[in-house]
Amino acid sequence: MQDENDVDGYNYRTSRVYFGKQLKPKTFGKQEIMNITEASSADLDAICVLSNQINWDHHNNVPTVFNSPATMGSDKDFWRALIDSENSIFFVARHEDKIQGFITARITQNLKVVFLSKDKICRVGTIVVSKEHRSKGIGRSLMDKVELWAKKSGAKEIRLEVMEFNTSAQAFYKSDGYDIQSRILAKPIA
Repeated sequence: MQDENDVDGYNYRTSRVYFGKQLKPKTFGKQEIMNITEASSADLDAICVLSNQINWDHHNNVPTVFNSPATMGSDKDFWRALIDSENSIFFVARHEDKIQGFITARITQNLKVVFLSKDKICRVGTIVVSKEHRSKGIGRSLMDKVELWAKKSGAKEIRLEVMEFNTSAQAFYKSDGYDIQSRILAKPIA
């Protein structure tokens, strides 16, 4: 009997990964192991630290769009609401019992605009990996985890938005098969 969390023989809620590769738990060896699990309220302090990191990066590059980060943890209610939200997922990546990254995503479906597809779409909201743990496969593992969740949820596509200044993220997404589908343009008028 298949577990309801299994997708193509892989359990998306309880998976463990070696840095850079998703493997079923029974194949573990002596390599470093990272756990990706659903976020809980107990994770909020660590989530806020990573949120502050990405917020500063974005504010420093696009201060007209992103506010200067406020007091550490002031965004806790925002993240708590995402953890508790329906039709969405919030995964955290743990290594040695410390959260090193997280990703949020939700499922949407157009039911009103007649000339747009009615297919379910997975929309990635935020993905962040601690600066000291980048390029170790954590981001890729988080994206893979969301992709499995999206498939299980009936989504036909994953979409995300990336800022123009963030060329390393653009290269990361391109290497994972993402292509530009549209662009958001802005013009200051005041």
